[in-house]
Amino acid sequence: MLYYEAQRLPANNRTYSALPWTYEPFEEAKILFTKTPADYWLVDERLFKRFQNWGYEYQSVFIRELLDTSYEKIFNSDWMSVYEYKKD
Repeated sequence: MLYYEAQRLPANNRTYSALPWTYEPFEEAKILFTKTPADYWLVDERLFKRFQNWGYEYQSVFIRELLDTSYEKIFNSDWMSVYEYKKD
């Protein structure tokens, strides 16, 4: 719904869903996330725990580390956060 309302496409072909298996094969997703970083991530913080519960802990660990090192949290609500890419 967010992409529709913003009248734009997702940053890459791996970020259109909050389901962990859409990131597979994850090695390809990791390349997309690091070589062509999105300007912003809109993150449902509850998904980190949900990914772990579904057996996709490696994805949540990588994404959490990517956000913590390459992005700055610029907005936070009860369960949703917005991260902006740290430009050099």
